[in-house]
Order: sequence, then structure tokens, then C-alpha cells
Amino acid sequence: TIFDGTNLARPVLYVESTYTDYITTALDVKTYANRLLMIRPTISDESNAANQDIYFSALFSPFNFLTDTAGNGGFLSAATGDIILTAKFLRDNLIVQFTNSAWSFQVTGLSFPPFIFRRLNQSKNCSCPYAGVEYDERITNLGNTGFIACDGVNVQRFDVPIIDYYETQIMQGNFN
Repeated sequence: TIFDGTNLARPVLYVESTYTDYITTALDVKTYANRLLMIRPTISDESNAANQDIYFSALFSPFNFLTDTAGNGGFLSAATGDIILTAKFLRDNLIVQFTNSAWSFQVTGLSFPPFIFRRLNQSKNCSCPYAGVEYDERITNLGNTGFIACDGVNVQRFDVPIIDYYETQIMQGNFN
């Protein structure tokens, strides 16, 4: 929604130069490298959401998402069958957590393609789309097997030391 000081308006975010297909909803909206990102958008002509896609606007033009004309916006799909659940910034990268994998969405510094996906992990899953927490050196979330943390290179469970400490250092009989 745009507010010009007096009125509220919703821009139509067209994705094709025929001006018939447009973005209706998105899991999340972020700004990155002077572009507006739509994380896991739903396109008007599709019955299902684009589960692996991130649409990006043209450089310094946040409402230009036209994917079929050079120099405008575009989109990038991760090479996975998983569904995007959350995206959080870690330093200069956007860490995108899917149902069964984690990927880094990075700026290339090129005009085309402006971004790339790089797979970080394909075994640690994310279960909670709104539970991700950003820290200086990691992003945490909750998976089916426990708490997971991503440092931009690795994805690890970080609750295992807590369990180990409980079993070896705390007198379990006196825990209650």
C-alpha cells in the first residue's frame, strides 16, 4: 500500500508486458540491493502460489516487476521441490528456509542475473514460517527435529548441547 500524505492506494504489480497478470499476495516483502522482493508470491493467472520463487523489481523502480522485458524486474526459482517458509537477512545475504532445505539468495553484482540461489543444506528442515529470528551471526528457526541455526554456510541443530548438558551435568533425579 502506498501513502502519498493524503490517500492510500494499492499499486498493481504486473509481471508481464501484456498487463494482464499481476502479483496478488506474497508471503513476505523485502528490499534488497535497491530492489523490492516478493517472497513466494501468488500470481493472478495461477491457481497455486509459486512456491519456490522470489520476484524482484527493476533497479530503483519498486513497482516494475515485468519479467518479459529486459531491464525490468524478474524472478528466480530455487531448484527444489520444497516450499519457501521464511526469508531472513544474515549480513549481506538473504537466507531462505524451505520445508526441507536452506538456500542463500545472493546479489551477483551483474545486470543479469542480479541474484542467484546457492543451496546451503538439504536435510535440516524448517517448520515454522513466522518463527525465524535474526541475530548478528546466525538465523534460528524451529524444525521437526529441534531448533536449527544457519550461519550463512552451515545449518545445524543448536539445541543438542542443551540436551547433552542436561544428561551429563544436571542431577536428573533432582530436576523437579
